[in-house]
Amino acid sequence: SKQFGIHDPQQRFNLSKGVLSLHWTNRDQALTHSSFAWQQFTLFKLPLESSYFLFDFHQQHIHLVDKTTIPLLNGRVLIQQFDWLKLENQTPKIQFSAQLRHISLKLLGQALNWQKPPLGNINGQIPNVTLSNGKLTLGGELKMALFNGFIVFKKLAISGFMTDFTQFYADIMLHHLDLNAITQRFSFGSIQGNISGYIKELYLENWQPIHFNAWLGTPDDDHSTHKISQKAVENLATIGGGGAIDFISRTILTLFDNFSYDKIGFGCYLHHNVCLLTGVETNDYGYYIVKGGGLPRIDVMGYNPRIDWTILQERLHRITVSNKAVSGSP
Repeated sequence: SKQFGIHDPQQRFNLSKGVLSLHWTNRDQALTHSSFAWQQFTLFKLPLESSYFLFDFHQQHIHLVDKTTIPLLNGRVLIQQFDWLKLENQTPKIQFSAQLRHISLKLLGQALNWQKPPLGNINGQIPNVTLSNGKLTLGGELKMALFNGFIVFKKLAISGFMTDFTQFYADIMLHHLDLNAITQRFSFGSIQGNISGYIKELYLENWQPIHFNAWLGTPDDDHSTHKISQKAVENLATIGGGGAIDFISRTILTLFDNFSYDKIGFGCYLHHNVCLLTGVETNDYGYYIVKGGGLPRIDVMGYNPRIDWTILQERLHRITVSNKAVSGSP
């Protein structure tokens, strides 16, 4: 065995100081295990710390011998299963499952060049994942603990995996995420309470949204404190492309720093680059994005049910990186 390195010109992965020891066999059980180790390995900008695998190398099958732990971003990935199968007249098939334990969101965001990475850790179980003919599919559900709640990925599939044209499909369910933990990581303004929702029929091309049906709102069984800051109110009023605060609420807005609300909710159905918007309730004039409750009370409404997706993205970006609420214009 000797050290080697692999460099991908497209920067998808880079390996240095790798060591590979192969023991091929045509027996059902290998007499001597093969091994693979590395000192530095970067996969899609994620730094995988030094680790090693023990595996059996058969004529048409590579099988992970033991569970293997890979340190990653102050946490670890526990590989529970890995099998590589050579199939006749087809590309090889890969199956694996793993656990994620205490992966740092902050370090993940820094590795992926997020402007303001969130705090917290990712914990979850990756069930049976299959990679065959360039398509990665998830068998079962991927559940991740995040922002004091959890997120579930269903029907996840990626076509054109590691190619120049990637297609991503998924249904995503969000359960009781802590709005205070989320909003304190951005310049959006403070909101207290929980939020649940979904992103169904999500379809991305080269990681850009093409189609989805999304809703985020206050869950019916949420009994936490519902408070929203003046800055968050002003920013929410701009998201819907025509959102507004009524005259009475506008007057109150100048008098207090924080307000009580009953429900918050916002939905977008993206199709042909246009978002159809919804809120928690409707009336003759539009839809409530924030429905007031308690004192001091404030309402935020949207009046435009349609908005260009590019404009909505621009507004969302600006209110999360700016120290001031954005204007209603794109």
